Amino acid sequence: MNKKAQIEIIGLMLIIILLTVLAVVFLRLTMKPASESTAEARQSIIASTTIDSIIKTSYNEKTFESLIYDCYQATNCNILEQEINKIMPKLMLKKQYYLIFASDDNIFLELGQNCLGIQANNPYIINSIPFKISLKLC
Repeated sequence: MNKKAQIEIIGLMLIIILLTVLAVVFLRLTMKPASESTAEARQSIIASTTIDSIIKTSYNEKTFESLIYDCYQATNCNILEQEINKIMPKLMLKKQYYLIFASDDNIFLELGQNCLGIQANNPYIINSIPFKISLKLC
């Protein structure tokens, strides 16, 4: 009887060790941090939605689309620049950014500091003119 009890205890211990190893492997895989490509995709989505949010905003009953068009036409970008400088720190939570407004690959307004980071390029047509707004998150 003694030998049979010892074999059962050894078998039970092996099962417990096996379950412990499986639990450690499972926890290791589920607690793994997000991959770099997932983080980059998230930042790209944030940059793109930020651009869309800016475009849909208005200032003194004028849309940002009209402010962008005015800036492009008359090179008077003071209001657009001031308002974006007010908005961006609230949206980006004090993160660095680089915002570019361009038409036909001619940049007419740059805000922030150029840096390495994830960039979103959103095309828009405002008053029949194609614009590209790029936001780089640093």
